[in-house]
This record gives sequence, structure tokens and C-alpha cells, in this order.
Amino acid sequence: MIRRRYTLRPVNPLRCRALARHLDSRRPHTETVQPESHELSPFSPAEDLELARSAGARDPSAVDRLIDRLGCLPVLMRARHARMGSPLSYDEFDDALQEALIAIWSKLDEYDGRVRIEVWAYGFGVIQLHRVVERRRRRRFEFLGDDDERSIPAREESELEEPAAWAKAERVLAADDLEILRLKHFEDLTFEEIGARIGLGTSTVKTRYYRGLARLRQGRMGEEA
Repeated sequence: MIRRRYTLRPVNPLRCRALARHLDSRRPHTETVQPESHELSPFSPAEDLELARSAGARDPSAVDRLIDRLGCLPVLMRARHARMGSPLSYDEFDDALQEALIAIWSKLDEYDGRVRIEVWAYGFGVIQLHRVVERRRRRRFEFLGDDDERSIPAREESELEEPAAWAKAERVLAADDLEILRLKHFEDLTFEEIGARIGLGTSTVKTRYYRGLARLRQGRMGEEA
């Protein structure tokens, strides 16, 4: 079976930078929310909902407009990939982008208009980046015979971008463990940097980070049972 590949058009880089600033302003626990940039059109939930519905129904005009709106997704994903340490090859990154676009098109009916559609789409991009990195590392560790589970990113780690997953983390984790996950996942700090920030040794930070992920995994397994 040949999988369809999506092509996005180049867009104004100023618009992509404005979207990046908008995304930064939405991070959990961020104190300052940046105002909307003049490079971004005013957010209209009703218009974005109608765009998602029409594009999902394959209306040609809506599909064309959505393709334009998603033009910054590769730029935003590359920036996120760089903050992750650029672990993927060109082809692997393209796989993540294509999988994100497939997920976006297949789930347009789930878009609820709470955020602008570019922000909603970016969430799929982040999730797919983590999933492709996870697949890559699993293949590597299977080849090397490394059975250290902590060296393989957990499913919970890749899903923390989703509001529901983060809300669950806030319910089940102690405040100190939650702060470590926040610093690691949303501020992209290394374990060493987190230790320096909160006054703990690197090994302690690692232990508490993976302990937090383990508690999230246990909670998910309990929900699925």
C-alpha cells in the first residue's frame, strides 16, 4: 500500500515567527501571555471550526485554505526538533511531518475551536516527533541489546503535550515531581540544568523524572484495565 504524501506551500517567515511566539506564550505555567502579532489574523473560533468541518468534507476551497494555514508546521516542528537535540535524520523528520499531517487530516472532526487551528495542528507535530524518536531509539536499543527501560522514552513522555495528559499529571504527581516533568518537557532543560535550578543532584532528578512517568503509566494501565 502506497501512503499518500502531503506537500505544504512555503509561507511568510514572519508569520511563522509570530506563531512560534504565540505558542511560547501558551506554555503551561507561563506568567506572561504575549499579545497577538499583526502577522497573525485575529483568532475566530467559529471561522476555524467551519474551516475544519469544510476541509474534512474535502471542500476544495477549504482544503486549499487549510493547506495555507498549515504552512508553518514544518518550521515549528524543526524548531522543536532542534530543542530536542536534532536526533532525527532528514528522512526520519519527514516521516514525523507526514505522520502529523495524516493525523491532522484524519481528526479534523475532533477540532473544537478552543485554540487557533495552527496551534491544534502543532500538537500533532510534537507528538509525532516524540513517537518517531521513540521508534528510532527502540530499534537502536534492540540492536544493541540494551534493556534499560529508562533509556527508552515512555509513551507517557510523548503524550504530555496533550492537555488531558498534563491535567492527569497534575492530579496524580507530587508537586516536586510535577515540576521536574515541567522543566524537562516544556522548558527543554537537561537533567543537569534541572538539578541546578532546583538544588538536587542529577541522579536524583533522573530518578524522580522516571518515577513520575512510571506513576503516569500505572494510572493509564489502571484506566485501560
